[in-house]
Amino acid sequence: DKQKLTLPLIHLLAQSSPAEAAEVRHLLSHPDGHTRAALQPLPLETDRQKELGAMKAEVEFVRIPADSLVIPESVPQTDVQAFVAKPENETKLKAAYESRKQEFSTDETVRARHILVSFQGSDEKKALEKINMVAEKAKSEDFAKLAGQFSDDPGSKAKGGDLGFFTKDKMVEEFAKAAFAQNVGEVGRPVKTQYGYHLIKVEAKKPASTRTYEEARDDLASQEIARDRSRAAVEQLEASMRQGDANAVAKFVDAHKLKWEASGPFSIEAEQIPKMGAGDDAIRTAFALTPAKPLSDRLIRQGPVAFVVRHKTVQPSKDEKDPQASLLADFTANRRSEDALRLWLESLKKSARISYNSQTSGSAQ
Repeated sequence: DKQKLTLPLIHLLAQSSPAEAAEVRHLLSHPDGHTRAALQPLPLETDRQKELGAMKAEVEFVRIPADSLVIPESVPQTDVQAFVAKPENETKLKAAYESRKQEFSTDETVRARHILVSFQGSDEKKALEKINMVAEKAKSEDFAKLAGQFSDDPGSKAKGGDLGFFTKDKMVEEFAKAAFAQNVGEVGRPVKTQYGYHLIKVEAKKPASTRTYEEARDDLASQEIARDRSRAAVEQLEASMRQGDANAVAKFVDAHKLKWEASGPFSIEAEQIPKMGAGDDAIRTAFALTPAKPLSDRLIRQGPVAFVVRHKTVQPSKDEKDPQASLLADFTANRRSEDALRLWLESLKKSARISYNSQTSGSAQ
């Protein structure tokens, strides 16, 4: 413990005269050979630091979406109806609807086809002439065929210019403004955007709407059931882990089509396990696993995700002589001198008393 190592020095400094304290402070800030020797770590400490840095572990893990393991679409309709029929669930479903009503609201949408004539720089005049020519043809000819023939939009050209249904925020402002202002079946005037000139034909419109509670109830029920079943399945998994039942864990992984991933080797000094992203708790769990006890006895949780972790043997590396040993010792000595100075300054701040010389302070005013 660095603080314990420097406490005797701090007490000594606190009792020293200003001149003595200044001298010690200078030695700590610019340690000479004797001071550095006193602060130098013992070989045992350096060896221990190297051992800790060299300790490696590797795990395999399964990533589990704890609240969404079971998807709502997999819940049978008979289970939904049984859930809705229970009076105690009505209050729960209505509360969920009110808190999430925005999810059941949709903005106004338009379905349209378009023909794009793009241009660059001085080609704008030619592009405008071309789109006007196509607009004349669209008065009597099939718009979809014209799109296939003249449009420069590769995404919709093969579909007769069909863009499907979209909301205003899905299109650039000029395009959206024109499309939502047109009537169904109408081909509007050419519209200029950053992409070029567009000819738009509106084919359908859907007004903004909000599904009622009755319309949303079954979806809400299937979501509640799926979440409850997800949590129950995860709780049962953790119970199997506490019992060390590797077979039950394997069946769980297969049943939910999950997969094991390898983390790769990591040090005990790592901030997180590679690919998992979990922190100190996961590191401690990983280094507690052994070939004799390869499976963790509990889940590692990180927000809505839970991890099953199991031991994976690390391939040993060659034991090479460390050329940085002296640098590590010097670094530790320097760090201790800095810590000693910092802790001494903090101690002085807590115990210092400030007095004012009235004559000096008066003459300064």
